[in-house]
Amino acid sequence: MKKLAFCFFMILGYHFLLSQNSNNAKADSLIQKLQTTSDNKTKIDICNSLFAIYRNLDTEKANYYANQQWEIAKKINDKDKIANSLRNKGIIQTNLGNYDTAIELYKQALTENSLPLTKAMIYGSLGRTHFLKGEHAICLDYSFKSLSIYEALKDKKSIANQLNNIASTYIALGDNNNARIYINKAKEALEEKTEQTVAVPLDSKTPIHQINQTLNAEPSGDFETNKAEIYLRKGTILSNQKKWNEAEKNIQKSILEAKKLGNTNKIALAITILGDLYFKIFNENQDKKTLEKAKVNYTKALEIYNKINDKQSISINLKKLSDVEQKLGNIKKALEYNTKYSVYKDSIFNDKTKNTITHIEDQREIELKNRQIKINKLELEAKEKQKWFYISGIFLLAIIGSLLFYQSYNRKKINEKLRQLNSQLEEANRIKIRFLGILNHDLRSPVANLIHFLHLQKENPEIMDQETKERLQNKTIAGAENLLTSMEDILLWSKGQMENFKPQPKKITVEKLFEDNRKVFSGYQHITFEYHNPENIEIFTDENYLKTILRNLTSNSINVFSTTENPTIIWKAWQEKNKSYLSITDNGPGAEKEKFRALYDETEVVGIKSGLGLHLIRDLAIAINCEISVNSTQNKGTTFVISM
Repeated sequence: MKKLAFCFFMILGYHFLLSQNSNNAKADSLIQKLQTTSDNKTKIDICNSLFAIYRNLDTEKANYYANQQWEIAKKINDKDKIANSLRNKGIIQTNLGNYDTAIELYKQALTENSLPLTKAMIYGSLGRTHFLKGEHAICLDYSFKSLSIYEALKDKKSIANQLNNIASTYIALGDNNNARIYINKAKEALEEKTEQTVAVPLDSKTPIHQINQTLNAEPSGDFETNKAEIYLRKGTILSNQKKWNEAEKNIQKSILEAKKLGNTNKIALAITILGDLYFKIFNENQDKKTLEKAKVNYTKALEIYNKINDKQSISINLKKLSDVEQKLGNIKKALEYNTKYSVYKDSIFNDKTKNTITHIEDQREIELKNRQIKINKLELEAKEKQKWFYISGIFLLAIIGSLLFYQSYNRKKINEKLRQLNSQLEEANRIKIRFLGILNHDLRSPVANLIHFLHLQKENPEIMDQETKERLQNKTIAGAENLLTSMEDILLWSKGQMENFKPQPKKITVEKLFEDNRKVFSGYQHITFEYHNPENIEIFTDENYLKTILRNLTSNSINVFSTTENPTIIWKAWQEKNKSYLSITDNGPGAEKEKFRALYDETEVVGIKSGLGLHLIRDLAIAINCEISVNSTQNKGTTFVISM
């Protein structure tokens, strides 16, 4: 019974490595792709694939790519990828024997909002780790949680793997009945054909590289490998229950599946276990035919192990053949096999002993060196303390120097801000003085003329004839109108400079703007006004801002008609390339571009009669995101274009 159990658990010691050259080529290709791609999700998948390659070959590299995967997943906040990367980090810790750390990582992964498939894999990994800790009841709990998710996903491949793991846990618990039930279920799941495919991450397709002396290994992505293992496990359980025929059939099936795979180790192991079955049957019924069958199978297995030079397995099979020959009465042959068995056993022992003797011989030298190392260590610790004392002093001086530098830098920065504020205040004062001078000059003169005319009319009306009186009245009225216009411009411009005075845009029709303009300038009978709006367009802007711009531009055009015959002002509206345009054209005398400088130069001096209107137009246009351009030709006229 012990021999049979020993052989059964030997199946777990064998591992299947992919071709090293193939792995290296695949890894090199993935690393090159990782270095050239810029897509973070692609990088995560590549890191996951590299982890799958290295997880049982190079722990350090596997851990590096698991961490890379985790960091990128956190960067893009992909919850499912974060969970999967935490699981990969947990697998590394499990393989290193740090089971508690691994369990913490798996539980942290479960807190992420991951996909059901990822949760199923995490539960499976938790089950495996608890199995390794010997906590079989907890292992079963997590395995069943994993199984329920795979069943909901109808993932037959993963269902079979998880059923296989559950059966293995029952074997460890000594519950052969339940183990047999779940192995049969796993077999049915493997043999059931389904057209449905389930998306599985790259690492779950990676073949088993090492099973770590446990039946509850990470699920293999190889159906045929699982079939061979399941048939062999089932055959072993049936053998323990003395169901000889069923046990023989299952072990034979395992041999066939292993041959399909071309896996020499698995073939030899299954043949050896089949020999054990026949030897056990002989012990029950003393039928030498079954003993001959055992001999045939042990011999076949021995031939295979000789080819691959597996000394441990050769030794075991030689001992089995010696026992068989002894039962058959072939004492000479039994002695021969036993002698060979002793030779191989001694060879294995000598290999181990050589290392032991070398170890003993080196131990003394190591102890002497260790003493010297301790002395050197004490000296190094003293020097290390002195070094850190110096480093601390330098670091303290560096901190003091940095604080002084920072203080000096802040002082310079504050002084520079104060200098800029002083400059701004001085400039503001100069502008205020200039502005007050303009007000004094440009507003005082028309008011003085108006007062002078009123006094003259009141005190000496007899000295003015009718023609002079009308001329002075017209001049006074014009001056008063200009004064009113200038005051309105000043008030609007001043209001525009105040904080919290913001435009209130809404949808308005151009026709409404033109109608307002007609009413405002209806008193100018000697000027022809034309308004063209064939498309009846609508615009989204502040109505009052735009009205003020139109009035000022119209007023500017009226003011240039001092000598123009047939004065005409034409307003047009149109749309082009998703933009709306308004233009005003007059047939006045025109002017040089320098006259319109206040329209586009913020540094131009502000004046009431010359410049304030253009300043006002410019500031209002900026406030409502309009652009104003001007094209003026002397003796032909001027055109302003508003685009928005």
